[in-house]
Amino acid sequence: PVQEGRQGYQMKFGPVFLQPLGEFEYFQVYNPKQPTGEEITEMHAKLPPNAHHYVLRSITEAGAAAMGVVPALGSNFSTQIQVYQYTKFLGIWQFSDDLILPQGTAHYRDSTESFLLNLHMHNYSNTQILAASAYVNVYTQPWGTGNIEMKTDLSSYGGTNPFALQIPPTGLPDTLQTICTSPGETRYFWNIQAHTHQWGKSY
Repeated sequence: PVQEGRQGYQMKFGPVFLQPLGEFEYFQVYNPKQPTGEEITEMHAKLPPNAHHYVLRSITEAGAAAMGVVPALGSNFSTQIQVYQYTKFLGIWQFSDDLILPQGTAHYRDSTESFLLNLHMHNYSNTQILAASAYVNVYTQPWGTGNIEMKTDLSSYGGTNPFALQIPPTGLPDTLQTICTSPGETRYFWNIQAHTHQWGKSY
């Protein structure tokens, strides 16, 4: 919900009209044009039905220029390269939820950086067109207010090897486990989310 007296943005992605049994993934640059850097303390996302995921990233000035103002298809290889090279994660959602960072912490966004909105949708209807919009409220505070910078990142099963995920064709439930290490570092986790696709039962 929008909170009166708070500083920040509401960013809308859409509406996008999806044909029956269709699928899309788009990336869209949004520049708030703030003259100074800021710290992000809360992100409240509202996703449409049938959303696969919604991701909020920051993107460098060079990355925003390379992406342009027209929504970019996620299936485009050059789009994926730009996303990998020029962005960092701020928030990731599989359903509508609020991400409220612990007191005294924040994500830092430099004044030269923009936001990159990423929405992935499916339309499971055989007959109906799906109109989809996603919203996110981002609450900020002045640069230098928080004393701990927060990070968001992915840990994929098998790392960068997609062939590491092997499910036996037995028709029976199978359990998979992934281990994430950070040699030489100490990390403190405040939020962990998991994500499964068509055959996932629980996590």
